[in-house]
Amino acid sequence: MIAMRWNKIRSSDTEDPSVMMSSDTEDLSAPIIVNSCGYEKFITQDMHIRRKKGRADYNIIYIAGGKGHFPASYDPANIIEANKGSVVVFAPGQPQIYDYYASENTETYWAHFTGHSARGYLNTSGIPASDNTYPAVYFTGIDDAFTGIFKEIIFEMQVKESFYENRSAALLLGLMALMGRRADYAGTNSRIMPDMSLKKALDSMNEKYCENLPLKYYADVANLSLFRFMHKFRDVMGVTPKDYIKRIRMEKARHLLVNTGMSIAEVAGSTGYEDPLYFSRVFSRETGVSPRGYRNSRKSN
Repeated sequence: MIAMRWNKIRSSDTEDPSVMMSSDTEDLSAPIIVNSCGYEKFITQDMHIRRKKGRADYNIIYIAGGKGHFPASYDPANIIEANKGSVVVFAPGQPQIYDYYASENTETYWAHFTGHSARGYLNTSGIPASDNTYPAVYFTGIDDAFTGIFKEIIFEMQVKESFYENRSAALLLGLMALMGRRADYAGTNSRIMPDMSLKKALDSMNEKYCENLPLKYYADVANLSLFRFMHKFRDVMGVTPKDYIKRIRMEKARHLLVNTGMSIAEVAGSTGYEDPLYFSRVFSRETGVSPRGYRNSRKSN
């Protein structure tokens, strides 16, 4: 069973943050359990956290604006400035000694969580907690998706509709994975991170794959020139836009051939090919078998 405590949005300008913390709880009865989640923005008051013995649960903090000041070693004078776009992870028992200053217009989202697989989820998400006495700090960059997920968790915990515990835990896992992905992009630069403009084009391709639209249409959706769109798409996705659309069409065609009684011509038309013979040639080239042969082999299995 996944359990969850309670949440309240905290504001240093209206309430004493020290009395707004959730119960400090370790609970190993489920893989991951959200204890609390919230938001803070510092406009007129500073905040100085001094939990020398830490907490029993994990604490993940996203710096959405300004910066936070966190310890970087045993030397209290050695401080990391976690700038906007940083993620900070405290493990259970780690001293939580850090500062936010109103003059820096700091804005943070945070979540406390526990569970018997909490550390494992952090590790496999690429944002593991450190094993020493100071927190792990990652740079992920700014992503509206982070704040959106935090807001969804806050909503779930406030409204408490049926199965809110499960959904909040699932949202937190998704948040960890996304943060790890962004940290990986920022740390290795091995690929160009897709931005929201390219995501819009990908979404449109998945919706309109059966329409024979010119690539200029998708470039306009991404708000890019055709040349820039084609170049960026290949850098990010590893294939051309045309090959990506063809990949979607072939996947849809395989599904229709196995799961429906549609004729080959109908499958061709449903996946954007007006000529069934041309569709069959493309399908055979991409899969190594004809559409009819693919259907027969799958049904025989």
